[in-house]
Amino acid sequence: MIADNTTLLFQGDSITNVHRMPEETNLAFRLGSGYPLLIAAPVLHARPRCGITFENRGVSGNTLRELHERWQVDALDIKPDVLSLLVGVNDAVLMANDAADYSAQTYDRLYRELLDRSLEINSALVLIMMEPFVLPVTDRTRAWEGHCYQCQTIVPKIAKDYGALFVPLQERFNAACDLAPAEHWLYDGVHPAPAGQWLIAQAWLDATGVLA
Repeated sequence: MIADNTTLLFQGDSITNVHRMPEETNLAFRLGSGYPLLIAAPVLHARPRCGITFENRGVSGNTLRELHERWQVDALDIKPDVLSLLVGVNDAVLMANDAADYSAQTYDRLYRELLDRSLEINSALVLIMMEPFVLPVTDRTRAWEGHCYQCQTIVPKIAKDYGALFVPLQERFNAACDLAPAEHWLYDGVHPAPAGQWLIAQAWLDATGVLA
């Protein structure tokens, strides 16, 4: 799925951003301290001559609307061969706050439009769609669960329609809570702690088979 000498772009919100430093020359700093780094590290170690270029353009607080606004510069201009997308929790927050013009249908429509824009530029683009997630750590995240679930039901359907690889995450986090409290994985119910970042990276690596 991920061939040598290709460009792989990670996109999303703060869960993907994780304090990335785009001005740095060291790729380890540019990728941030989260799952994009934890994915790139073993791939580049196991396949040192692969020539894969890893890019992280996640921006904290983004919904699909914000992704649309910056998509030309932060996605299309990069000309990725592989797009890995994780977005949904901020969209769920909008739904929970009863935003009059934001609904599960809006999320579905905007997601598809974003993929359509990308495929118009590169019809051979490999799509990896990651499931949004939340754990009931605080009253706020408990209130978001139902809305996040709506997004979770949408993403695999879109992935099927677009021939994308779907990476499930919520079940992994739920199962992990049998081993340690939710805060051990998502310290505030949304943003991954170290163990949570590795859980995401491992799910992505398992789904893509990039190390096989």
